[in-house]
Amino acid sequence: MRNLIIFLIILLNGCSTPTLSKKGEEVQVIMDMPKEKCVNLGPVFSESNNQFIGDFVTNKDLLRRATVKLRNEVADLGGTHVLIKGHSISEVNNYAYKNKTASSATFTGIAFKCKLKV
Repeated sequence: MRNLIIFLIILLNGCSTPTLSKKGEEVQVIMDMPKEKCVNLGPVFSESNNQFIGDFVTNKDLLRRATVKLRNEVADLGGTHVLIKGHSISEVNNYAYKNKTASSATFTGIAFKCKLKV
């Protein structure tokens, strides 16, 4: 019974949609290096996949979820901006759903802490 409860918690957590934290809402996504003086907080990475929920999540939603996770991660580091360095959508083999494919969206970037809006 305990294992069933743990499995259900993991499954439901995997299906939940991430939400922007209050500080995550303030993180600005940028595509060019900041021109103002900013502190480089280092690389950041986020991923979202639909491995457990099959075809119910579109690639657009996967990208949005990965962006939310990235902004929250930058906020947790104390950052104000994230420079997107790359992103991808890939399909992986999913044996749990009889060889259907599941998509995964990933973002890589660099977190910055800037005093002014870039």
